[in-house]
Amino acid sequence: MSKIDRLFMGSVADLDFKINGSSCTTTAGATTVGLDHTWVGDLVVTLTSPQGKTVSLIDRIGLGNNSGNNFCNTRLDDEATGLSVEDLVTTDAPHTGTFKPATPLSSFDGENPNGTWVLNVSDRVSSDVGSVRAFSLSIIDIIVYYSNTFVTFCHWASKDYRQLPNHLVLGAFLVAP
Repeated sequence: MSKIDRLFMGSVADLDFKINGSSCTTTAGATTVGLDHTWVGDLVVTLTSPQGKTVSLIDRIGLGNNSGNNFCNTRLDDEATGLSVEDLVTTDAPHTGTFKPATPLSSFDGENPNGTWVLNVSDRVSSDVGSVRAFSLSIIDIIVYYSNTFVTFCHWASKDYRQLPNHLVLGAFLVAP
């Protein structure tokens, strides 16, 4: 577990999740993508808040039939104007862009963001392999109205994970003073 030295003063107003990456490719085992996996339709990815609420970010996209490789620079955002991540097809790989998550991240709205957040990635079929290499969590906790102008203060909490075990990958980071 890694500690993020940031104390949030308010509750979650908006939250986005991003699978990062430095160079996007469909190459199996690529070390430059945020999440490499040889059949992304096998994956179930969840995020659990410090209060214990769990949201499905990705749930066997393409009903498990997506044989595409890798997620890279993939942002999950309730306000995305395009597809849901669940609608991606094999030919979209590497899966890059902004999509709606499997379950709305607004489920975390109003919660205290301080504490341990847990990312769980499980591979539901044992014949494929992969690793979580880099992800970030964007939490907006303060919304201020000033002179009829909407101003948002956004605070980032992020952590890169490298060389985690295949098949069941757990990551956690602590947001605390």
